[in-house]
Amino acid sequence: MLLRQFIMLTAFAGLAHCGTIPDVGGTSADAARAADFPELVAIDSLIERSETIAPQITPASIAITNDRIAQLRNRAGALRRPVVDQATRARMRAAIARAALR
Repeated sequence: MLLRQFIMLTAFAGLAHCGTIPDVGGTSADAARAADFPELVAIDSLIERSETIAPQITPASIAITNDRIAQLRNRAGALRRPVVDQATRARMRAAIARAALR
């Protein structure tokens, strides 16, 4: 048992030296601190811009989503049903009772 642990420890130590450790210096945090603040924009201009973009929610996407919801609800309902039917459950209980009497 001790030999197996020693071999595993040696293997893991060997694998640890296989990869290179990336440089995780603070360059991204430094860049974020040096960056300018985002431009503040009036909400009206955002609303105007959003009205020119084609809507992503369409009757077709709503129908697809509703179909998916119905499928998931049916699947959830099937998962709530008993896994073992009553007849099989009765046979299993009878077998357990017979085994307990031995």
